[in-house]
Amino acid sequence: MTFRLILIVSSLIAVNGHVRLRYSYENQGPAWPIRNAPSEQSDGQFSVSGPCGGNQAWGANGFTTINNGQNIDLRISYNGGHQSAQNAFHVAFHCADQSELTQDIFNNGAYTVAKTGCQNIAATDSRVNPPYQLSCELDRVQAADTEDVFCTIAVIDQRNWGGCYDVKITPDAAPAPGQGSSSKLSEFYLVSENVDTAPSTSSCCKFTSATLDVGSASGGKVRVRAGGTTDCESMPTWETSFDLTEESLTYTNGQSGTRYVNSNIAMGSETFEYSLINSVLTSTNQIGGGASPVMCDSVFRASSSSECSGGGCLISFFEAESCSGNSGALAGALIGLLVVIGLAAFVASNSSWSKSVGSTLQNEKRHAFVRFLQGFLALLSFAAYSSSDGTTYGDCKSSSGFAIGMGVLVWLFAWLLCFVLFVSACSCTSVSGIGGYETCAGMIARFALPIDCLLSFLTAIALCAAAFNHPETDNARGAIAAMYFMFAFLVLTAVVPLRNAIFGGDSESKTSKNFVESDQC
Repeated sequence: MTFRLILIVSSLIAVNGHVRLRYSYENQGPAWPIRNAPSEQSDGQFSVSGPCGGNQAWGANGFTTINNGQNIDLRISYNGGHQSAQNAFHVAFHCADQSELTQDIFNNGAYTVAKTGCQNIAATDSRVNPPYQLSCELDRVQAADTEDVFCTIAVIDQRNWGGCYDVKITPDAAPAPGQGSSSKLSEFYLVSENVDTAPSTSSCCKFTSATLDVGSASGGKVRVRAGGTTDCESMPTWETSFDLTEESLTYTNGQSGTRYVNSNIAMGSETFEYSLINSVLTSTNQIGGGASPVMCDSVFRASSSSECSGGGCLISFFEAESCSGNSGALAGALIGLLVVIGLAAFVASNSSWSKSVGSTLQNEKRHAFVRFLQGFLALLSFAAYSSSDGTTYGDCKSSSGFAIGMGVLVWLFAWLLCFVLFVSACSCTSVSGIGGYETCAGMIARFALPIDCLLSFLTAIALCAAAFNHPETDNARGAIAAMYFMFAFLVLTAVVPLRNAIFGGDSESKTSKNFVESDQC
């Protein structure tokens, strides 16, 4: 049922596409907002949805201000699987009221700019990079001599596939500077759209879950930990790490900010470009020519964005992206701790139960078995937590480190004491006869009670911290459960001896008594 739901959601998120208008390429091109792009400074999406790549309104993704009679230098790409001897691009240009500048007005060659460099640009090889270039000077618009005029520049092929730049022409005024760009770093990015770039006779594979864990900037690079599941039989899962390199954005009409990009990311047998700008991260298949793409393109948005927080993104591949405070789990942990402490207090206050527990701890073999179980639970706890995803990211980092550290400490102490008890119970003179062993073993036995008390206190804190902030994984949840029982064993081995140490009794550890009587420490 869950898998079916994932497939339904991923198919709803998918969009089709085969022609892509470019914001820029290798810092060449207009660097103008594109109507069907995921952000103002991103390339347009691959699309076959008409001359503008969709029915968005004029300025839906912003616009730029240009001069009257502007020289234009535009870029557009095909993706693979669309080779044709008839492939050719042209530029269309029209000015009107904004409500009239829909994509339909550019169908079938309407408003073509009949100038060399802007029409009949052959594209028979159907390539992604380098994109096709269209360059010429636009005709002056008479109305723009006296008032602002709103226009659209479209780049279209013979099938009416294309993309659009929305522009405003101001009467021979200096162009406005480009808008700055910035992106959220140290953030999880989730899939908001799967862009189907395959020909109509085939299909490409889509993400069913994915996460890009974008790190912080260092030395002009950003480290990304990536992973996802797909509906591809040849690549059901994908995990990798890579760097995005910082690049400056240069506008035709002014300077702007930066983007982070890597054009050589392997996904199966194909290569993708990953580009982050304005907190929108796009993956673009670099396949061209006659080959059809295997993996679709995707658009990722920050997990804190309105799209993702509103449920418009695919589920995360790393199940720990939302390591926010879990007050319910914390309340449950506190109740569990109080139950253990209450039971331990009852056992300590009941003479028969206290005597029974004290008798168990007096018997070296049974005491050693208790310490073995204690150490085994600690081992399970820190091993499970260490193997869980998400323990080194976000709010989970400190609580996970504390929980793992406590597991290691209890494991070392419990099994060290188990070893001492076992040697004593078996009268292993080959070990106990080693110089200094009796002194060290005696100190361990003498300080076992205060160490138990200290570890019980610290484990209680670690348990609460882990319950409040932990990765939402089975490993992390299992580790917390093991830590809870580890705490119960620690309290058991601390409360009864502590009660007898304070109020007197006959349940003092035989090991402690033997070493004290030996006068070795």
